[in-house]
Amino acid sequence: GRMLAKLHVVTSNFAGERANALSVPNLASLIKQIGEDANRFKPGFAAWLNDTYAAIVKQWPKRLPQGVIHAD
Repeated sequence: GRMLAKLHVVTSNFAGERANALSVPNLASLIKQIGEDANRFKPGFAAWLNDTYAAIVKQWPKRLPQGVIHAD
């Protein structure tokens, strides 16, 4: 817990930034690339994927907090 708190303090002024390739807006191109091939996984899956993505976009919060994470 202390090390995590220290990480937050030390990085509070960090100005570095990297776009998230799997963010909600970027998922559209991935879903488009998959296209009808999704139906090979399960019939109707392409339509479900598109419908679900549309619902997520509609409900996704507009202003989420941002910060540094360590993920490997």
